Amino acid sequence: MAKRVQKKIVLKKPGYDFIPLLNLKNIRLVTSSTILRVRTGDLPPNSKILVTTKFGRSSGNETLGGELACEVRSNYEGEREPAIVIQCAFQMVYTLPDGAPFPTEKQIKEQSAPISAMLSIQAWPYVRQHVHEMSTKMGLPPLVLQPLVWSTSVEKGRLRVELHQVGQRVPKRIAEPAKANPKAKAR
Repeated sequence: MAKRVQKKIVLKKPGYDFIPLLNLKNIRLVTSSTILRVRTGDLPPNSKILVTTKFGRSSGNETLGGELACEVRSNYEGEREPAIVIQCAFQMVYTLPDGAPFPTEKQIKEQSAPISAMLSIQAWPYVRQHVHEMSTKMGLPPLVLQPLVWSTSVEKGRLRVELHQVGQRVPKRIAEPAKANPKAKAR
């Protein structure tokens, strides 16, 4: 009878990169809210997007979890109160392979930039879909957030991850739905 050998994964130093070991178990929408105070026929010209991330261990050290929250706000010139707000938060649950020890809070903190990038990349398609659907349900032209792209570099021995949207970072005006390209061929 063959002997079964279980491979034990050991974190050798505080800065060890545990992120490649993470397995995404599930992702779900945990909060959603909207505000609509637009003037008839006049949409606000100024829009901002705010994205925040959190990551940590479960109390029983069984899973690791993250959350990405997104808020899109549109204001009229000179007004403090937003005319349009779309908020959402997505929760991700991660597991580690058998035998892999849980990272400490210090190790999680040391990996905060790559963790934030990972959460953003994994949740962004869901955020884009939610914002698009909510703007349509509010009777507005569809708001389409651009896809995320990332680049990495090493500075002073530390990994640096930069995320940004393709094209414009924030739409300057949510005024009309996207128009069809007249040069595109009909299928």
